[in-house]
Amino acid sequence: MTDEERIVWHHLWRIPVEGTHFRKQAPIGPFYADFVSHRLKLIVEIDGATHADPTFDTARDAALRARMEVFQADLEAQVLAKDRALRERLLGE
Repeated sequence: MTDEERIVWHHLWRIPVEGTHFRKQAPIGPFYADFVSHRLKLIVEIDGATHADPTFDTARDAALRARMEVFQADLEAQVLAKDRALRERLLGE
C-alpha cells in the first residue's frame, strides 16, 4: 500500500458504525479495488503513480462503477484534502 492508502485505511477500519466493514485490496471481477464495503456498495479508490496505464484504468474504472458506487481520489496528493469529505460521507459528520 502507498502512504496515502495507509492514511485512508487508518480511517476506514476505525469507523464505529455497524455495517461499514471495509476490505483492502479486494477483488471485484478481474480487478482489485483499493477498499471495498460490500454492504454499503462503496469502493474507495486512491489513484496515483501506481495507475500509469490509462487504457487499463479506464476499463477498471468502468467495471468497478458498473458494480458499486466509487469514491475516487484522482491523485494520491488529494487524499488529505478528500479525507474530510470521505469521513463526512461515511459518518455523516
